[in-house]
Amino acid sequence: MRVLIQPEVQIQRINWLLTELAEYKLLSDVVLSRKLSNESWSMLEVIKHMTISHNEYKNKIMTSLNSEIGKGIVADGMKCGFVASWIINRFVPRENGVRFKMKTSNKFIPLITASDTADDLICNLEKTLIQLKSWIERYLTINVSTKKFNSAVGPIIRFNCPEACEFILAHNERHFFQMRQILASI
Repeated sequence: MRVLIQPEVQIQRINWLLTELAEYKLLSDVVLSRKLSNESWSMLEVIKHMTISHNEYKNKIMTSLNSEIGKGIVADGMKCGFVASWIINRFVPRENGVRFKMKTSNKFIPLITASDTADDLICNLEKTLIQLKSWIERYLTINVSTKKFNSAVGPIIRFNCPEACEFILAHNERHFFQMRQILASI
């Protein structure tokens, strides 16, 4: 099934994530740093991973939004292409959990350093979510380019700007689900 991009719904979803993230600011460093196993990530590592992933798309999306070539405003919705829909649908968490496990490539593995504070990591993710929302608000009002660019995993998967924003959002929702599972297990 092809994914329907609805900017107003995307903005609502981001607002929910921002609300949840605000609750995580109240958690102790001990809770945010706890891992369920040696192989799993802590909440702080998940948060840093989402920021790293977002930043992989930043220049591509900004270039797309500043492009003069456009096919129309996306305000009423836009269907993703087949491949983009396939990958986005694999990332979105379902009620009973994450359907498909994905291997994380090395460039996206979060390494927490001594200089990484919980407040800074959460603040950085908050900024990326606000930036994602601003990109969506922007393609609500301009003729956005539908020119495709390589995804962060390479040229096999290509997105246009709205598809990339939907992918980032689905990826974030997947990891917020993961963080809720961590909290429930502590």
